[in-house]
Amino acid sequence: MCITSSNISEQNCFIPHHVRSVWIISFGLAICALGLLTLAILLLLASQYTQATTVEYGRLTGFVAMIFLCLSTVLFPMGFDSEIIGGSPFQLPADYRIGSSYIAFVGGTWLTVLSALVAGKMCLPRFVT
Repeated sequence: MCITSSNISEQNCFIPHHVRSVWIISFGLAICALGLLTLAILLLLASQYTQATTVEYGRLTGFVAMIFLCLSTVLFPMGFDSEIIGGSPFQLPADYRIGSSYIAFVGGTWLTVLSALVAGKMCLPRFVT
């Protein structure tokens, strides 16, 4: 983590000793979602090349992965109230400059919401509805 002082050329970089628990949970959910997406792809590929009908399980696995990704994107901004950041949940302080990674995060959050709407209509298994 790096903090830029009032003089642009000075940066103080360090490793924080206390990581927010919501960030750890968000990271864990994202890793689980990536694993579930990999499993969903494998199940969908297996349904194409074998006689087993694993396509429904692949759809269910992909749907659960989508839920984990949505939870991860909602939980991450809750950690902005960290003492080093000094903001509040879902809101950075006014004096912070945001970088391209935060803009990509917000864009990714909107894409996740849109994909949740599409996946809910297309990928939700028929035996759940």
